[in-house]
Amino acid sequence: MKNNKLQERLNFLLCNQDERKNKLINLTIDNKRKIQSLKNKYAKETCFIIGSSPSLNLLDLTKLNNKYTFTLNRGYLLKEKGLLHSTFHAISDINIFNDKNSKKELLKNYSDKLFCYAGIKNNITIDTIYFDYIQSELKKDICFQDDLTKPLIAYQSVVHFIIQIAYYLGFNKIYLLGIDLDFKENKGHIYNETQGEKERENISIINAPKMLKGLELCTKWLNKNNVEIFNVSPCGVVDCMPKINYKEIFNE
Repeated sequence: MKNNKLQERLNFLLCNQDERKNKLINLTIDNKRKIQSLKNKYAKETCFIIGSSPSLNLLDLTKLNNKYTFTLNRGYLLKEKGLLHSTFHAISDINIFNDKNSKKELLKNYSDKLFCYAGIKNNITIDTIYFDYIQSELKKDICFQDDLTKPLIAYQSVVHFIIQIAYYLGFNKIYLLGIDLDFKENKGHIYNETQGEKERENISIINAPKMLKGLELCTKWLNKNNVEIFNVSPCGVVDCMPKINYKEIFNE
């Protein structure tokens, strides 16, 4: 327990001043109670985690309009591609609301609930749950956090946070799409990128091995805990989980 407190304290001190201030504001007792009210609320249900890779252009997103869905970052722009609404949205990038032309105001009418990193100042009127995270290098004793009231394990992508959130909510079958992590043959986004996204993609290229390792560790942990996870993207380099054809899901 003492070691955990030291890890979390160090993690807090490594944040910039604005992040620390926002965490103190957002990580309240009321926020913790909201998190606890969601524990296993969607037990034995199926969810879809939708990224932003160009491979989404090859899929019919209208098939997901009556499913439980997670979108991320500027995923609210997927409305233009046929996904009219998402159940949940997740953001962990402290720069995402600062990008020019981010159109963040569209989010409040697109998703039912926002899962937001507590270090971000969020001015959008939408039902929000704040979470904290800790870098995996500081938390070598565990690879997956099953308690959303504690810092989630970071592997350089919001996708890993969503997987941990989905488990906490009780989903026992998870499909990933538009999460290719291929920054050579299929890089970029399905929507027009902001300048900030283009610049941060260079960082993603460097962090790609860690992202892939994170997905591998999450997959192994989920399988040991009776949760199925599948990759349904038609492209990409994610090979640590079973891959199935997107159309087959809807023929079950």
